[in-house]
Amino acid sequence: MTTEVTFETATLADSIRKAAAIAPARAGDSFDKAAGIIIEVYPGYDQIIIRATDLLLFYMEWIDSLEASGDAVRWRVPAKVFEAIISALPIGSGRTVTLKQEGGTLKITSGRAGASLRLIRIDDYPEWYPFETDNLKTVAELGARIAQAEWAAAKDVPALGIRFTGNHILATDRYRLVQVPLDLDTSEAITIPPSVLSTFLKKVGETRIGIDSTHFLVMPDDHTQVKAIRIGDKFPPIEKVMRSDYPQQIKFRKQEIMDIVNRATKIGADRFPVCQLILGLEEIAAFMSEDELGYIGDVVELPGQAIHDRCSIRIHPQNFIDALSYAPSEEVILYYDKDEPRKTLLKIDGGSGYLAWLAPRGDVPKGEEISK
Repeated sequence: MTTEVTFETATLADSIRKAAAIAPARAGDSFDKAAGIIIEVYPGYDQIIIRATDLLLFYMEWIDSLEASGDAVRWRVPAKVFEAIISALPIGSGRTVTLKQEGGTLKITSGRAGASLRLIRIDDYPEWYPFETDNLKTVAELGARIAQAEWAAAKDVPALGIRFTGNHILATDRYRLVQVPLDLDTSEAITIPPSVLSTFLKKVGETRIGIDSTHFLVMPDDHTQVKAIRIGDKFPPIEKVMRSDYPQQIKFRKQEIMDIVNRATKIGADRFPVCQLILGLEEIAAFMSEDELGYIGDVVELPGQAIHDRCSIRIHPQNFIDALSYAPSEEVILYYDKDEPRKTLLKIDGGSGYLAWLAPRGDVPKGEEISK
């Protein structure tokens, strides 16, 4: 018997968008083992299950169908192509999309629009099961808090993921470090890989979370479960660099300083750009130069601040911009040491408990960065 299922287009499109963000898109081990999106149809039940994984993050969502008939099936479709087709369909009141299997292909129809996709073999796709929800705890703004931290996480070093301590979220790649407050009401610290978790949690107010021996468990709503694999409990001893006794500090509006640093980067073509922050004589300047092109710089006045002689601090401009842009307050405090500007980490207090530390560019020896 042929299986056929009909959805409101907006309902299916929203779920597939999130699943496609998780499904691996590039060739590699995770793509070979877990490419695609799974659609599980059980006629007689109102809800269809959507699954996706990159072997680090495991996503399940139960969505309502309007009608389903035929045999119980599990379809595996190419993630990016399927998401592109569904998202391109008209969405609005009364708009529907029907999926129907015909041999080894899935036929997609919505009004007079139609498409057909070849199904992927499903027998080697990873299996996982829903987790128990009785012991989950509710936390606020989880996605937003993760987003504030994960810009500083190393993308290619497994042990340097997103660290939950019970009171804070930490992230570092050994050259930048960020600490964000988050009360998880747990004494167990865990680390998960950087991922798209914050992307679809960003607008969720309250999220239920839990921890088991292998995963960080997340329920953004009653119909969605996400499991992030734990990648071990080893994390650099970063406490020693969380300095608080800086001899100098300035306060400024972050957008003003981001603007002048962005302006300075227009001259740079180097893969490893260096921007000079020049502080002193009641000013802060951003300056970059290129031997074959020239230079560009701009200045913001700081009346009553930085009254010492000028000092120059070499920074990675994007790291500095990221640290400022994720700060929750418009006014931030920058801590520095004018006498050792090339050896001392910059510290940024972005308000509401947000703190970031940045190693000066090109002046910290290998192995002597944020933490060994």
